[in-house]
Amino acid sequence: MKSFEAFKTALAESSAGVVQSFLERRWDDLPGVVRSYFGKRVDLTHVTTSSTEEFAIKLVHGLAAIESSLECLRDVEAYLAAVPDGVEQLRCIYLLVETYLNEMVVLRDRVQAYYKCIPKLYRRDPIYPQLLGVASGISVSFEHLIDEILNLEDKHILGEQCRDEHLDVLLALSFYAVRPGEAALGRFENGTRSVLAGWQANVAGSNRRIFAQLDEGFAALGAVLISPAGRLIQPRRV
Repeated sequence: MKSFEAFKTALAESSAGVVQSFLERRWDDLPGVVRSYFGKRVDLTHVTTSSTEEFAIKLVHGLAAIESSLECLRDVEAYLAAVPDGVEQLRCIYLLVETYLNEMVVLRDRVQAYYKCIPKLYRRDPIYPQLLGVASGISVSFEHLIDEILNLEDKHILGEQCRDEHLDVLLALSFYAVRPGEAALGRFENGTRSVLAGWQANVAGSNRRIFAQLDEGFAALGAVLISPAGRLIQPRRV
């Protein structure tokens, strides 16, 4: 994710001193700072440009949240590739798949909030119209990608809870199939292996698409916001 890393580096170059000063001054009151800057729900869409510090903290916080979700998706892919055999295999698969599906919803919301936050920080800057157009376009594209992945066959969203119906059935059978016969046990094990192989392929493929789409989005943002010196352009008031 070359463009994502370039954006993160540019933000760090622009904000390192501000963030360090902020931490030294407010370390003992971080919960209060979070409430004052973000509100109880840490909503990045309602922002102001009252200070350079607030600008830096909001962008750093939002990008860190996105990166946390990306790390979770990577971890699930790695763990699915190393699920151990044994009686807990199916339970491990179930927990990893549920984590993955729900984290995609979290990532979608975090990315959309970030793409909405950035133009608002520059709303009194001459680049605002261009930035708003870029952010709106990449936000819609990313939302469509995640929704497409979540609507793959045999997956659906119930509120914010995502489920895989094949896994649900296998897990239920594992709870109630006491001392299954050899033939039934063989079918169950084959079903588990099939589900695992399918999810290993699904997660690996979905991650490639998600990371590529996100990198394209940050490349578009970087083209507007990163200066030739490699630093994030600060909002200018006019």
